[in-house]
Amino acid sequence: MALSSQSSRSGMRRHYSSGGGRRRSSRRWLVVFAVVLLVGGSFWLFRGGGDDADLGETASQPIADADASRDADGNADREPAAVNEQPTRNAPAPSLATAGRTPRIADMNPVAEVPTTATRERTTEASREPETPRSANEQPRQAERRTEPNTSSNTATRERATATNTGTPTIESSEIRRGMDMIADGDYIEGRRVLSAILFDDRRRLSRSDARAIRETLASVNDRLVFSPEVASGDPIAEQYNVQSGDLLARIARRYKLTYPFLEQINRIDARRLQVGQSIKLIRGPFHARVSKSEFRMDVYVQQSDGSPIYIRSFDVGLGEDDSTPEGMWVIEPGRKVVNPDWRNPRTGEYFRADDPKNPIGDFWLALDGIDGNTADRRGYGIHGTIEPDSIGQQASMGCIRLRDGDIEQIFHMLVEGESTVEVVR
Repeated sequence: MALSSQSSRSGMRRHYSSGGGRRRSSRRWLVVFAVVLLVGGSFWLFRGGGDDADLGETASQPIADADASRDADGNADREPAAVNEQPTRNAPAPSLATAGRTPRIADMNPVAEVPTTATRERTTEASREPETPRSANEQPRQAERRTEPNTSSNTATRERATATNTGTPTIESSEIRRGMDMIADGDYIEGRRVLSAILFDDRRRLSRSDARAIRETLASVNDRLVFSPEVASGDPIAEQYNVQSGDLLARIARRYKLTYPFLEQINRIDARRLQVGQSIKLIRGPFHARVSKSEFRMDVYVQQSDGSPIYIRSFDVGLGEDDSTPEGMWVIEPGRKVVNPDWRNPRTGEYFRADDPKNPIGDFWLALDGIDGNTADRRGYGIHGTIEPDSIGQQASMGCIRLRDGDIEQIFHMLVEGESTVEVVR
């Protein structure tokens, strides 16, 4: 049985608890409401509005992915598909970061896609709304991205296409390929003959890139077939010779219309140590040269028994100022090949002695004698070195043909007086 004192206290406690609970509940709701207002206001202040929040998200993405997410009507095109890979219509452009390489400025420039069926459909859809004009600064970058890598095959393709578009005939690539394949298969003699015929007989129809490829290939072949002691079986311009009693290298060279320093070079021998029974390599000379004025180049060749040319090697040249090097046929003038020549300037009269480091014609001089209607009355022209190597590839001389130091020495030992011709062509 409860005591009276306990009953009254219990009733009082219940009464007090009922009133106090309502007061505490009201205060809790006020606190909750205040917290909600505080958190919401802080969130709104830190976010700074919907537009800024979107910008922050976009900026946090990799650049390549952000560009790739724009549509075809928008501000950027997709990354180009890889070579030999068709672009997929709905596939996102790969990020440069995930591709394992550092993004470059060129990688981010817009470039037109390959016009496949998928891209044509996107173009049709995009054309329904006006396209945003591109700035003038963007256009050169797009052209630069569209340019193919500068490999020799791509360069050759572009130059052949250009020649075709301008109406200039070109050589069928199959003819060049046939000669290249022969050389690749080890048939150096026939491959050289085929490519030499294309280089000389069809030079006006041959693109410069294809001509350059042929020259480089043949120069490599001739390092072995011409400029080494080896004699290839069946080579129509080379033979093996056994030195006889009484032979001198200079006499042997004259019989074959060569110079003895050239024979020393290719046989790796000293003319003073020639021995009876020694086997040496001979080239059936003489060597001839053809100078292309438009390309500032000298091509050296020999002729087979039927007169067809076999390419040997090329050299860069400098020519006469104001196009003053006469075109036509010349021969190396007998008695006028000089090592370490003196020289007098025909315009000023200034004289340069031999061994003078300021002598403009260098260490070698080969006088030219005109032998056709356009050159017969010309005097004073020649082939020589230069103390101005930067003038090679330019019109800078008084009409003569200039070569660099090492090249003029090689030409001096290859061309023979009274035998070697030099044809100057446009």
